[in-house]
Amino acid sequence: MSHIRQGLPTSADHKSTL
Repeated sequence: MSHIRQGLPTSADHKSTL
């Protein structure tokens, strides 16, 4: 559940990883 793996630790990215 690494939302920072994209380089953008944003809420949108967090939802994308889930």
